[in-house]
This record gives sequence, C-alpha cells and structure tokens, in this order.
Amino acid sequence: MSKVLTILLLRLKQGWRATLEVGVVLVLFALLITFGLAIQILVALQEMGWSTIGQLSFAGILSVHAARKDLLFLQSICSNRWTFKSVLASEYLLLLSPLILLYACSEQWWHVLSIFTSTLLFVALAHLIPVSRKRPIKKSLHFIPLDTFEIKSRVEKAPLLFILIYALGFLTFFHVAFFPISIIIMSAFLVDTFKYLEPVPLVHWKKNFVGLKIKRNLGFLLLIFLPPFLTCLLFQWAFIWVAIYAMIILITVTILAICFKYANYSPLYAELASSNTMSLLLLLSFLPGFILITIGYSIFLYFKAKKNMEYYFGEKRPRMQY
Repeated sequence: MSKVLTILLLRLKQGWRATLEVGVVLVLFALLITFGLAIQILVALQEMGWSTIGQLSFAGILSVHAARKDLLFLQSICSNRWTFKSVLASEYLLLLSPLILLYACSEQWWHVLSIFTSTLLFVALAHLIPVSRKRPIKKSLHFIPLDTFEIKSRVEKAPLLFILIYALGFLTFFHVAFFPISIIIMSAFLVDTFKYLEPVPLVHWKKNFVGLKIKRNLGFLLLIFLPPFLTCLLFQWAFIWVAIYAMIILITVTILAICFKYANYSPLYAELASSNTMSLLLLLSFLPGFILITIGYSIFLYFKAKKNMEYYFGEKRPRMQY
C-alpha cells in the first residue's frame, strides 16, 4: 500500500511540475476562457446514461494505457502482479476522479459504480495487452519541410500530442472555444520549441536570414491551421472575429518566438533560459488590445535579431573558433 501511495504522490508532483512549466497564470487564464465550454460538457455528461459513461471510461483508459511508456518501469518496481494491478487501478481512478466527484455530488451512484467497474475490469484484463520492449523509433514526417526543422523535430518527438492539439480545432461544430484553445496550446508549445539553438554549422546564413525564417515557419503553420480555421467559419460564422483573432495570435506568437530566439542567439549555448518576459508577452497576446504590446515588442526583437545574427555570421563577423 505504501508503494501505491508513493507512486500516486509522484504523479501529483509530476502534474504540478508540468503546470509550473506551462505557467500557473496561463493555465488559470485557459480555464477562464473555457468556462462556458466546461459547463456545456458537464451538462452533457450528466445527461448520459450510466452504461455510456462506463464504456467511455473504459475506452479512455485503454487509449491512455496504450500510449504509456512507463509500464516496464512499473513492472520492475512492483514485487508481484497484484501490486502492479493495484498501482494501475489507483492511477486510473485518480485520472477519473473529477468524473467520480461530479456524479457523487449529483448523487448519480450508478454512474459512479460504472466508472469503478469499467476501471477494475480493464485492470483485470490489462495483462492481455502486450507491452512493447522495443525502444520507440522516431519516425520522420516528410510532409514537414526541413526549413522548419524546429517544428519538425518537436512534432516527431510527440506526434500524438500535436495530433490532439490540431484535432481540437475541428471540434468547433460543438463549441466555438475549441479553435482558440487549439491555437493557445499551440502558441505555448511554439515558445518552448524555439528556445533551442542550433550549432553554428547548421545555420545556413543568408541575407535577411531572420525574415526568411519567419516566412517559412509562418507559411507552414498558416497552411496547416487553415482547415480548422475554415471549419470554425463554417460552423460558427457568428464568431468570425474570434477565429480571426485566434489566427492573429498564432502569427504574432510565431514571429515573437523566432525573433526572441535569434535576438538572444549565441554559439556558446544550446538553448535559451526560461524568460518571464516571454511568458508575460504570451499571456498578453490572449487579451484583446494587449496584443499590440506583443506586436510592438516583436518588431523591436526583429531588428535586434537581425543585428545579432549579422554580428555572428555577416561579412564583418569576428573570427571565432568553435
């Protein structure tokens, strides 16, 4: 039992650490703008039958279990199969605890029982699902051009995550908030994606290097997010300005992330340190009107980035040995 509690405590700490990495203020802001969507989802869940909830719980646990990479580790630290199954049951019940709490508060006990039953049934059958002992192989995504290698590398490391982010944009037939949520999450990941600095041999210097970098990455992202944008317009035409503003956020944050990267570029470092300024500018981008501050700062960073890159790679660059 102590081992199960230790692992559950570890999961909670991992969740809190992930929240800190994204930013507590950003997470609270995302929860605020999705409040209306959350209310509709809660109402829809309360109207579902207990059998449907049980099936959805089983399917959700199955998808999470299939994507896990730590099953071999859990098996190695558990002394026997029953301890391993206890850990799995505890983790999945913790994952479904918001649903359990929702139905318990509304006294829908059959729904609570169906969630517990589906969880325990899955855990009992979990040993039938083979655990891969092979190391995951990173697959190259050829539809992403090499010119956008930062995005390409990040998507190849976590393709399912980005598929989920992208797919959210197509759910606007249910609620208009899905498209802005998709853009907000993508914007946060773009800031993190462009914090890594390529070594000098990989910098293919050209005149107007920063401008070309912005053009290529922005062109790819706009092409990728055009289908969900059109879907939003098709089903939520009354909220056309929300969709347009979301695209403006995507454009602004992309330019900001690239300019910030090259304005602070140095051959001595592999990645940029976390910046409170970037976090604040990212948050301001989501507030109507305040995005002008982010746009202004992005213009300032653009000229700073051009000057910084010309210093290292231009015709008058200093002689350096790497």
